[in-house]
Amino acid sequence: MNLDDNQIGIRSLFSLLLAHPMQSLSIEQSVRRNWTEDEVTLALVLYVQMSSGQYTHGNPYVIKLAQQIDRTPNAVALKLSNLMRLDPKHARKGVSGMSHGSKIDEAVWHRYIGDDPQTADLTRLFDAAERIGEEKGISEDVYVPGFKSIKVPDPMAKTERFYLAKTRLHQDMFRNAVLSSYGWKCAITGLSERSLVEAAHIRPWKDSSEMRLQPSNGIALSVTMHRAFDKNLLGISPDMKCEFSRELLRSVAEGSAAAEFLAQLNHQSLQMPEKFQPNRDFLSERYQEYLNTERNR
Repeated sequence: MNLDDNQIGIRSLFSLLLAHPMQSLSIEQSVRRNWTEDEVTLALVLYVQMSSGQYTHGNPYVIKLAQQIDRTPNAVALKLSNLMRLDPKHARKGVSGMSHGSKIDEAVWHRYIGDDPQTADLTRLFDAAERIGEEKGISEDVYVPGFKSIKVPDPMAKTERFYLAKTRLHQDMFRNAVLSSYGWKCAITGLSERSLVEAAHIRPWKDSSEMRLQPSNGIALSVTMHRAFDKNLLGISPDMKCEFSRELLRSVAEGSAAAEFLAQLNHQSLQMPEKFQPNRDFLSERYQEYLNTERNR
């Protein structure tokens, strides 16, 4: 059931029942059984890691989660779409969800996201998903799209193995949250080859342990743009415009395709994300660092 911003609600579900009468009993039973906080929490974890166009019953991760919590894929897709009504950005666009939206949805949202998604730190949400997964026997690849467990050397101490696995899991969740907000496209070039797009930290990972899982500290950039950003060959202003350094512009031959490409992008506005917009204070700090580096070159 492909739901857009104006097709969320009871009428969508009613149409589904008419289209699939043989499944009506199981769907109705799923609707009547109230969602638990743990189930909504797992749905919210998927919500922050996917774009709105992925909240469909055919999405393999929607299907996986539905199987694990004994719901239909349609019920999970509807829950994901209903969570949109709690997101201020979608609410401003008129997304209302089901008129009698669950109080549990609101409680879970405010516990882990708060009033402003821009300041949300997803550490507690991701930790809660891990706890629920362990208690219910749900593996990480159910609630972390694309996650593949890593093999940790046996001689490594148990605490070190635990830390390494947890760090990798959280990195994947942060990556999904950032990249899905940009539709898995580089915010500067529009490149959409997923293997070549990364979640760049505005404040570097090593310098911002308390903000590592704050999606507003991330921007989707291609591998090349990410490296340029890390080396201050690329600056991103607080108003989300990119600026290439003199050093980078001088490094390409005049009149070359590369020179024309950079000239076309220079000072252009970045694509804005669907959710988790970059923190302007973080951008301001990082942009000032870029300007200082540029002056000293």
